[in-house]
Amino acid sequence: MAYWFYYTTDGQKQGAVSEEQLKELAVNGKITPGTMLEHQSGDKTIANEVKWLAFGESIAPTPQSHPTSINASFQQIQTATASHGAEKTTQPFGEKMQNVGKGMQSAGKNITGGCCGCATLLFVLFVLIGIFSPAPINLPDYSITSDTELQHFKRSVVVRLTERATEDELTAIANKIKKQNTKSYERTFIEYYLPGMKPGEGAWATTHFNPDLKVRIYDVSDVKQNEEEYRESVESLEKISVELTAEPIIDSEGRISFAITTNLPDNVVLMLTLQEDGMPTQPGSTRQGKVTIKNGTATSEKFGSIEAPVKGKHTLSVTMSLPRLQDKTVTAIIGNNGEFLTGDLVEKSSLGNSNTVRAKFEMDF
Repeated sequence: MAYWFYYTTDGQKQGAVSEEQLKELAVNGKITPGTMLEHQSGDKTIANEVKWLAFGESIAPTPQSHPTSINASFQQIQTATASHGAEKTTQPFGEKMQNVGKGMQSAGKNITGGCCGCATLLFVLFVLIGIFSPAPINLPDYSITSDTELQHFKRSVVVRLTERATEDELTAIANKIKKQNTKSYERTFIEYYLPGMKPGEGAWATTHFNPDLKVRIYDVSDVKQNEEEYRESVESLEKISVELTAEPIIDSEGRISFAITTNLPDNVVLMLTLQEDGMPTQPGSTRQGKVTIKNGTATSEKFGSIEAPVKGKHTLSVTMSLPRLQDKTVTAIIGNNGEFLTGDLVEKSSLGNSNTVRAKFEMDF
């Protein structure tokens, strides 16, 4: 059964938990859409990219009922406004408000005493909400590629859009991202990039809370050209049929390291998991480490000790995390989603449509 880790807002790693426990944490609000998750394979992702997670929502309190006289008066306003419903799309704003005012006048006659002004104001709010409430905005697809902070002073977020967005859509996205982090920052800066645009070379749009929100869409005339050049450069890349071997190295004290050889590009980070066969939950039966490939090779840290040597049958799993978590020099070769990786060692990630690498080796020490 797969297990997961999750990171708290202060960067502490928690877990391991099962998928069912992870779902329960999401429903209970312990895990938010912006929480960083780590699969047992070493793959990391943002919680909102795990499709089978459902996040809990706060429930608004049930409003108290109004006195009978207020209910009756409110019905009069509804009748007054409804009678002019057919004119909503063509009637000038001033005339519309005059009609609403007539309804208010009629309703006000049923309200006596000191509550008249308050009740009238309440009715106005109800009517204006009903007439002028904006329609919900359907947000375009986007993903958060970077989310960093400088203590409580500043939060910086980089967002990848799949298409251009309107100012209203950017505003909605910005507010959603800001609310996903419960910490309070003096400033929150969010940059948006379209397909084919490289982070750090000029954003297509920004939504900066400094501290008030300011939305700015830049007039980038060469965005379309950038998109076409990106597609052409991607099509020109050669496929890599992934090869990977792992050879154990045992020192005089019985500790074991592994020499990794691969044709994956330099700076690829690989996760090594050494699991003792038949004892998946036994403490100490699983050991993990990471290596970074240089010139096609890397040597892992040493596993085991004199007191607890590695003995018996084990399975070594060597995996590559999601391409978007790799260095940009890596994605320039394997593609943003690993689309230029092929071969028996390449598989689809359980966290999305990206290609990852997984190799298993049976060993007996």
